[in-house]
Amino acid sequence: MKASYRPPDDCLTGFQLFSGSGRKRKSSLPGGRTCYATGVSILAISYDLRGSEDPASYERLIAAIRRHPSCEVTYSLWLIRTDRAAADIVKELWAQMDPNDRLLVTDVSGDVMAWSGLDGEVSAWIVANNPAS
Repeated sequence: MKASYRPPDDCLTGFQLFSGSGRKRKSSLPGGRTCYATGVSILAISYDLRGSEDPASYERLIAAIRRHPSCEVTYSLWLIRTDRAAADIVKELWAQMDPNDRLLVTDVSGDVMAWSGLDGEVSAWIVANNPAS
């Protein structure tokens, strides 16, 4: 299987795409279709709480993020290790946010990652938790 493999569109919901060297999970779908997905992913979470400067708003969101193995990269950028889809994490976190806030959840696990200037603790977390490592 090559890293460029893309399962059928109906296979994407609830699954992370298979990344060449990550662990894969095979799932059968209705109609005899098969979906390959990684068992664990690293998701990047970036947010902008625009609705309130209330510290309780930040505390609620950060508590929801920390329910997963996580690492704070910068002030509003976190990495989490999960077997859940990015869309599921958006739903979970958005429940803690106001309608005019912003949230982006991206799957960043894969064969290629690069960074500079991060704390040693953050770098070590990335290396230890990336399923493609």
